[in-house]
Amino acid sequence: MKTSRKEKRDREQNLNMFSDVLKIIQHRFSGFSKWINSISDPRHQSYIKYDQELIMMVRILASCCHIESMRNMNCRFNSSNVIDNFSILFNKQFDELPHGDTINNYFKEVSVEQVKNVLTNMVKQLIKDRVCEKYRINGKYYQIVLDATQLNSYKVEHTPGSLVTHHANGNVSYHNNVLMAQLICGNMAVPVDFEWLENSETGYDKQDCELKEAKRLLKRLKKTYKRLNICISADALYLGEPIIEICRENNWKYMITYKEGVIKTADEYLLRILKNTSK
Repeated sequence: MKTSRKEKRDREQNLNMFSDVLKIIQHRFSGFSKWINSISDPRHQSYIKYDQELIMMVRILASCCHIESMRNMNCRFNSSNVIDNFSILFNKQFDELPHGDTINNYFKEVSVEQVKNVLTNMVKQLIKDRVCEKYRINGKYYQIVLDATQLNSYKVEHTPGSLVTHHANGNVSYHNNVLMAQLICGNMAVPVDFEWLENSETGYDKQDCELKEAKRLLKRLKKTYKRLNICISADALYLGEPIIEICRENNWKYMITYKEGVIKTADEYLLRILKNTSK
């Protein structure tokens, strides 16, 4: 069957994109395969058809293609061109790629902490290779930004503890939010660590929930990057004694946005400073 010019362009585009991602991994993260294979495979050995590295790479490359749903991934990746590209890049012949359900089932069972270890190894490799060194604040402090992000929204509760929004029209939506710590590296924000935000028994309170998870996240950040000079950046929600005290205890710098009315004690403190300055 004759290949059209559009099909050739699509194949070349996919191959280039896949190739670029793998080049970055091979150049910057030579231990990537080792890190992936160190994860304990949760699947029953007799049912394994695809290894963990392929499953991870299919999902990573789907994200690079801005594919959000598994259904869309199945449609876009279910072509001989894409499968051939994976075969070329992995130097292994594939008849088909893992189905979205296979990938979902794997990630439902795999240890999140072990997957996090892969992320940690990648970040430490970037720091070791001094990739982000020139972007340090005052030539010394690595800027890490704290911010909560909504990943998705549904009409039904897919996961227990999902955050709930009651809309004015009477509708209810469920969404998954995550508190991210991201390392600023030029025009890139590199994920360093994260904590899921969930409803408590008394419901969701944005300030209490995010502050609680932030304290847990910062504690783990210090444990993981013991000697790293860090400057924490965050919005006014984190302007309070608990977060500032953690930064001081860890000998970190911090830059936190001030917004009038968010923290009463901060307002009073600033007014005293301004009053004394004007004398």
